[in-house]
Amino acid sequence: MQLAPNVKGAVIVTTPQDVAVLDAVKAAKFIGKLELPVLGIIENMSGMVCPHCGKAVDLFGTGGGKKAADDLHVPFLGAIPLDPAMVRAGDEGRPFILLHSGSATWVAVNAVMESLVKIIER
Repeated sequence: MQLAPNVKGAVIVTTPQDVAVLDAVKAAKFIGKLELPVLGIIENMSGMVCPHCGKAVDLFGTGGGKKAADDLHVPFLGAIPLDPAMVRAGDEGRPFILLHSGSATWVAVNAVMESLVKIIER
């Protein structure tokens, strides 16, 4: 925070596993001690989009981010599934969102961003 004095809030990103959610809750409580609002929680790696059939597979479970948001009384911004195409795009330095618009992961990222923009606009 000393290096970024203009920060007005934080977004907590977790994965669905219990241990990750515990870390996210600790992070949110730390942010609170800095007197910053938690703008919301995102659940990343919330399932995986099967590259063969397109259906979601719950590799790490689901719902941990939503539960943490409910427990902390902060907005749940959404869940983003793991997508092998996103991994490849990142490794290649190409923007996933421009290459895969319309995919389940793109739709989820877009929904999260729309939720976050609404919160920031308030």
